[in-house]
Amino acid sequence: MTRYYNVKMAASRINEENIKKINEELAQIDKVIKAEFTEQSILSVEANPEDFTDILNRAVNVFRRIDAKSEVEYDFALNEDA
Repeated sequence: MTRYYNVKMAASRINEENIKKINEELAQIDKVIKAEFTEQSILSVEANPEDFTDILNRAVNVFRRIDAKSEVEYDFALNEDA
């Protein structure tokens, strides 16, 4: 199952270097099948439904290391067809 999240963080932090770093860290999280953060501030995570809570707790920490005020929010509109 894939879920989509909006990530709010300082625009100055969303650059090629940080996106690469974030995606590498997300890939290292246990139980993640696939995760990708894009320049459009969208995080997609593929995992088993029961694993999302643990994965997102870790993902928030990844984003907070880049921008201490970042927020990760479930995007209902992107997930309507899921």
